[in-house]
Amino acid sequence: MKRLLTLALFMVVLLTACGNKLDGTYENDKVMLEANDETEKVELTFKLENTGFSFFTKEDVSFEGKIDKKENKIIIREQGEVFKMDYKVEKDKVKLVSQELGIEDELTKVEE
Repeated sequence: MKRLLTLALFMVVLLTACGNKLDGTYENDKVMLEANDETEKVELTFKLENTGFSFFTKEDVSFEGKIDKKENKIIIREQGEVFKMDYKVEKDKVKLVSQELGIEDELTKVEE
């Protein structure tokens, strides 16, 4: 009985730890996020054609950044500027929020 209880507790801890991992490809119609939990690197791509900014360019715009697991933030450094974005992972979805950039998007994990 003790072993069964220990195993059940271990599984709960393992599932909880794995459930908050930002890893893989997530997207919606406006944004794509590719994240690697091991290297803590991300690539954030804005699909400009679907956002209304396509008069500037038809090409998507991508930014590379880092994952701050302790703070649950994505940090992007671009042209001397630092931008921070909160993220929250729930099952197969990730929510991105940045007051600074005016972003609040929910993306769904893409099956690989």
